[in-house]
Amino acid sequence: MKKKIIIAVLLIVVLLLGFLFFKSSSKKDKNEVTYEVVKAEKGDLQLFVEETGQVKSNNEISVYTSKKLMVSKRYFELGDTVKKGDVILTFDPTDKNAALRTIQEKKIAMEQKQRDYSNTNELLKVGGAPRVDLEDINYSIRTMRLEIASLEEDYQKYDDQIISPVDGVITEMIADDNYRVNTDSPLFKITNIRDLSIKVDLTDYDVKNVKLGQKVLITSDTLPEGEIITGRVVDIASTATKDDSYNESRVEIEIKMDNPGLLKPGNIVDSKILYLDEQNVIKLPYTSVINENDKYYVYIVDKDNKVKRKEVVVGETDNNFYHIKSGIEVGETVIKEADMNLKDGDKIKISDSKAKNNNNKKGSGGGNRRSPGAPRPPM
Repeated sequence: MKKKIIIAVLLIVVLLLGFLFFKSSSKKDKNEVTYEVVKAEKGDLQLFVEETGQVKSNNEISVYTSKKLMVSKRYFELGDTVKKGDVILTFDPTDKNAALRTIQEKKIAMEQKQRDYSNTNELLKVGGAPRVDLEDINYSIRTMRLEIASLEEDYQKYDDQIISPVDGVITEMIADDNYRVNTDSPLFKITNIRDLSIKVDLTDYDVKNVKLGQKVLITSDTLPEGEIITGRVVDIASTATKDDSYNESRVEIEIKMDNPGLLKPGNIVDSKILYLDEQNVIKLPYTSVINENDKYYVYIVDKDNKVKRKEVVVGETDNNFYHIKSGIEVGETVIKEADMNLKDGDKIKISDSKAKNNNNKKGSGGGNRRSPGAPRPPM
């Protein structure tokens, strides 16, 4: 019996010691846990749809000539950039000179007919020629005048050279040295480099975020390293086309560039269409903000390292940062990884590193594509 009593007492002592140990552990000072903090700073938030596209001209001009001439010299190649008025090619003058000689011969023949008319008219006066001869000669003269006028009009169509009608890039070149012109085909095609746009095909998932007027950031291997060209979405196709390779449909987007720079028709570019672009707003890391019943909170740390939970109003998120609309000021210190076990007045230990900026530098974006299913706070 005594043995059972002793065992029971020992069991009670063990349970009591365990309870006291647990209680003492739960009362550990919060500063035994180290927290990383950040400063509330202003910066940019960006979300974008990113896709490759191609530069295209909205104005491609096909250049023809109306005569089957022989090309003498071609001065530009496919892909060359030309200025309005540049001589693209010249023609051998042989055909044009032959046409001119024909006109001159016709004029000489008409002059002879005019002399015949004068002589026949004199003979008619003295009865030496019938009136019908005079009328025949007159008819021939009128016919020759019409023929000469037609030849002279046709002669004006003989080009000595072809010049570029616009500033542009040669996108197709058919004519070459010693090429006999086919009047049914263009000599070359040129695209107007002052009227360029970018065509991008987006998936149904991506296009739902795109709207007219949204800003676009454009980069390309053609441009100097680090150069970014800006543009705007100016058209969203009203119909989609099926992409059999991926069993999905795509919608064409047109982007108008503010200044194409060195870009030419045919260049491949990377386009970031910003469907969230908030500039110079207060932002905090996504992990600093907790959501309780659709209310958002952060943990502020004062100069004595004491914690205070504070409600904030959030705006958009790029999945890395939240836009803090109100409830916090620039420069306030916030716990980077929010801990819901903290209570107002708790004193914490801050990690050895200094309070970190939530941006590497002011104005830098945490721009990302939004992950499918990522939460969006109420606006």
